[in-house]
Amino acid sequence: MEDGRSVDVSVVMPVYNGEKFLKEAIDSVLAQTFENFEFIIADDGSTDDTPQIIAAYTDKRIKYFRNEHDYIQTLNAAMKMAQAPFIARMDADDRMMPQRLQIQHDYLLSNSQIDVCGSWFRTLGERESSLYKVMSDPEEIKVALLTMNPVAHPTVMMRRSCIEELVAVDPAGPYRPAYIYAEDYFLWCELSAMGHSISNIQQCLLEYRFSDKQVTRVHNSIMLRHARAVQNFYCMQVAREMTENLPQTICLWNELFQLANEKIIPFRTLLEVSTALYRSFRKTSCRKE
Repeated sequence: MEDGRSVDVSVVMPVYNGEKFLKEAIDSVLAQTFENFEFIIADDGSTDDTPQIIAAYTDKRIKYFRNEHDYIQTLNAAMKMAQAPFIARMDADDRMMPQRLQIQHDYLLSNSQIDVCGSWFRTLGERESSLYKVMSDPEEIKVALLTMNPVAHPTVMMRRSCIEELVAVDPAGPYRPAYIYAEDYFLWCELSAMGHSISNIQQCLLEYRFSDKQVTRVHNSIMLRHARAVQNFYCMQVAREMTENLPQTICLWNELFQLANEKIIPFRTLLEVSTALYRSFRKTSCRKE
């Protein structure tokens, strides 16, 4: 089991100055009912007691490395280290439910058509705990990606073959620095555009922590700007998919993009119209296959 090639799941967890909640996160991984995994902990140049906390663990499943502070580079390095056929993402301030790895591993084994699976999650931290029941149907998710990110990053388990495919496109790794703080959103859109299916298991498998130090709060304006860039990218992919299958729609798409570029219609309107068109296309065309 010390040889990564013999494990069934690679858990990848980046951490930067995570001393406050790190032990809770690590303990929740090591307490999984599913035991055949490697646990890659990637220290993104922490300046607090993070290294000392990790060093106190002797579990041989832990593989620790430290990088200079560059989140995307650190995360990419960790993902490329993963040797198991399935990769589970985890954040250093969250907590896994005890059966998370077992449930997701079994789900992917039983559903060969699904490449990425997230789950419902419950919130932790400064606000009252709430259960988030995210959508599960792969077709709904594929369409919803046009206007939102329906997949919580730290709930995800994915096939390593997806990561290998993305690394073949860009050897730096599956996460793109150009979309930092929305890098997971772009990942789902890129995989979806490649034809991979994404689902969410209808069970709560993670406790997700809200705090005022979250990257999505500290860098909210950058995240929103990059999220819009992701939506623009995905809208172009959707337009390409539809025009390849329905050439007669090319004039409509050209007109929509021109109106949005000239700000005659809001970008949000472009997304809403695209969503309606794509939903209809997926129902009438793709499901006939």
